[in-house]
Amino acid sequence: MSCKFTILIDVYINLFLFKEAIEAIQNQTYENLEIIISDNGSDNEIKKYISDNVDMTQARVMCGCDPAPAASHPQSGRCNGSKYR
Repeated sequence: MSCKFTILIDVYINLFLFKEAIEAIQNQTYENLEIIISDNGSDNEIKKYISDNVDMTQARVMCGCDPAPAASHPQSGRCNGSKYR
């Protein structure tokens, strides 16, 4: 049995870089992978991309928002929950 590799992706707003990371993982020939996506208050565009393009049997999405929003950033602290596991 081969070793399982876990890949952690921390995502916050930047859909372009997130897509590149997911595509790089999906292009791997090694099959025993686990993807953990730490969603730190990303927008709906990223959530939709995850729903449409990420194999959820291989991935977990965790909402890791800061519960105390910082006044300097309008997105911080925003966490509406998730249908992801």
